[in-house]
Amino acid sequence: MAEALIPSCGVRFVVAAPSGAALAQKALLECEAAEPFVRSVKNISDRKVAILVKPNAQGHATGQHIDPGETFEVVARCHRAQDGRTYLRLRESEGGWVTTRSRKDFWKVVLDSVGGTALEPPTSSKICDSNAKQLLASIDDEGHRVDDEGQSLQTTDGTAAIAGQLWRFCAMGGRGTIPILRSPCLADGPPIPGALLRAREEFIADGVKVDRKDGRAYLRLQDGRGWVSERSRSDFNRFVLEPLHEDDGVSKRTCKEVCGERVKVVIVQRQTATSPKDMPAKPARCSALQDECVMLRSDSELWPNCFDQRPITSEIRQSLRRLGRYYGRKVRQCEEDLRIVEARSQAVAIACQSSQKLLEAHADTLRKELVKLDRQWTAVVEKAISKTTPSYSTTEPSPCVTNGNVAPVQVLGEPFYCATLLVEDHSTDELGKWYLGPLRLEPTAAAEDLRLMATGSGQVAKKQRVAQDATVFF
Repeated sequence: MAEALIPSCGVRFVVAAPSGAALAQKALLECEAAEPFVRSVKNISDRKVAILVKPNAQGHATGQHIDPGETFEVVARCHRAQDGRTYLRLRESEGGWVTTRSRKDFWKVVLDSVGGTALEPPTSSKICDSNAKQLLASIDDEGHRVDDEGQSLQTTDGTAAIAGQLWRFCAMGGRGTIPILRSPCLADGPPIPGALLRAREEFIADGVKVDRKDGRAYLRLQDGRGWVSERSRSDFNRFVLEPLHEDDGVSKRTCKEVCGERVKVVIVQRQTATSPKDMPAKPARCSALQDECVMLRSDSELWPNCFDQRPITSEIRQSLRRLGRYYGRKVRQCEEDLRIVEARSQAVAIACQSSQKLLEAHADTLRKELVKLDRQWTAVVEKAISKTTPSYSTTEPSPCVTNGNVAPVQVLGEPFYCATLLVEDHSTDELGKWYLGPLRLEPTAAAEDLRLMATGSGQVAKKQRVAQDATVFF
C-alpha cells in the first residue's frame, strides 16, 4: 500500500484500493463493448488459464496465469462477435482479461461462475454445431482423411485415405461476398485476391476441416480453388454457407452413420462381455423388408401438404428425409409466422385499421411464400420418387375373391403374411367387417387361407380397393 506523510498534520494516510465501479469504468476504456459484470469465477479446467493484455485470444499475454481450481473476482465482461468468445476483466488493479474458453480448443469451456450464473450469452453454443461436419469427411490441409482427434486415417496398403464424400452447398444471400482462402484458417493470412463466392452461388465441397483454435469449419472446394469458412468473418454465430438437399458423386451416405444394414447405430465398447458366449447374435430388425414398400407412422413428416402418405422403400425414405429437413423446416417457420401475423391482425382490427391493413399485406406475402415453398417441395419429392421404382408386393389374391388380399405383416422384426377379407352384410348400409387370417411364413399358405375364408363366408361382396403394398407393424 502506498503511504504518504502530510507535513501540516503530521499523520499518515493510506490510499484505498480502487473500487469495483472504478475498475469497471477502466475496463470500458480498454474495450468499448465491455459491460459491468461483477462475479466470482473459478478455473474448472486441469490447466492454467493465461491472462491477456486485451480481450483478444490472438493478442499478447501478460505472463501471469490462473491456476487450476483457483477462484477470482471479475468486474466486466466483453463478448466479441468476431471470434465468438467471451472475455472477463479481472478485479486486480493491474488488470488483465481472461477468456471463458481454451485458446487451443474453442469448444472447451475452462471458466465457470461460482454462483451458477452463466458467463456467456445465451446464443453461445457449447458443442460444435457445424452442418458441414455432419455431411462431409474430416480432412487435413493436404486433403487426407482424419479422425475426430486429427489423426490421419490409413488404408489397407498403408497409404493415407483420401476424402471421397461430396456435397453441394450454397452461399447465403446478403450484401457481401465470401472470400476464398489459401489455407483453412482466417488467421493465416489474407484471402486469394479476386477469388470470391457471390450470394446464392452453388459449389461442391469434398471435405471439411474444423480449426480447434477458432472453432470454425472450413470447406475445401472440389474444383481446387481453395477453402471457404462456414461462418461469417465478422460474426461467429452467423452461418454464410447452407447445405443443399442433394449430394454429388457416387456415394449415397447420409448425415447418419451407416453400419452394415443398420442406420444410426450406437456402439458401446466394454472391457468384458456382459452376455453369455453361447447366446446367438440377434439378427438385424427389418432386414428382410429393406427393399419392400412399407408405411411408417413417422413418414407423415416427409410429405408435403398436397401429398398423401403412401408406402415407400428405405432408399426413397432416406431421400425424402433429406428433403424434409430442408424444406419442411422452412414451411413450418412460414406457417408459424403466418399464424402470428393473423393473430395480431385480429387483435388490432378495431383499434387501428391502418395497422390491420399492413398486417394483412404481410400475411398475403407469407401465404404466397408458403405456396411457393410447397410447390418447390412437391417438385423435388416427385423427382426423388421418380428416381427409384418401388418394388411392390407381387402376391396376387385368389381369382375367386374380389374383396380380399394377402398383406405382408411384420411382427417383432420378422416377416409374415396374413390373409385379409372384407365380408359385407347387404341387409344394412354398413361397410362390413374385416377378417384376418393366421400369420404364415409363406405367401402361398396365406393365399390358401384367403380362399378358404372366402368359401366359408358364403357370399361375394362388391370389389373393394385393398392396398397390396402396405405393411402392418405390431
